[in-house]
Amino acid sequence: MRDGVTSMHHWLNRSICVAFMYAICGAISGLYLLTSEIQGEFSDPRFYMVPLPFAILSLIILRPTTYLFAPWPIVLSVFVWLSAYVIAVETTLASASMILGVYLPACSGGLIGGAGAAAVFGIWRQNLHRPLSIWGAAFVGCLAALPFGPVETWLRHNPVQMSIGFAIWQASVGTYAYLTSRYYGESER
Repeated sequence: MRDGVTSMHHWLNRSICVAFMYAICGAISGLYLLTSEIQGEFSDPRFYMVPLPFAILSLIILRPTTYLFAPWPIVLSVFVWLSAYVIAVETTLASASMILGVYLPACSGGLIGGAGAAAVFGIWRQNLHRPLSIWGAAFVGCLAALPFGPVETWLRHNPVQMSIGFAIWQASVGTYAYLTSRYYGESER
């Protein structure tokens, strides 16, 4: 009985540390996006650097089984970020008159980002490629994007709310990826 409690305590401490590291990483990404005045500027190379801290931290935390393909998920995470960003912006334009339109853009971007992160980081950890893992990451990403708030927040460039949104999203999706890759299907290894 004592070993089970110790194991659970160790698992909980590790999960909290992982979530905290991802939250710090997300806050930095959000502040970088807003303070560098590059929001939505696809011609500025700095715009493509926004997802890199998340991808590099994922490389460190997820610890690939082989480092042969280590750079690919980092590069592909830029495309996931661009896809999620464009979907969120396009959903903003399309859903302006809908009742749910205030949160739909954030959720759609979070959904794409979560599913994309699981698929991309699945190159490192194969159990993230399972359909249930990808759907789970999409669901977590969708819910975790709610703190980004209404579209008006984006238009006013509220740095606090955007940093909180990035911190919560990256902490949620990153911790989900960590727990899924670490514990889902552990008996199969």
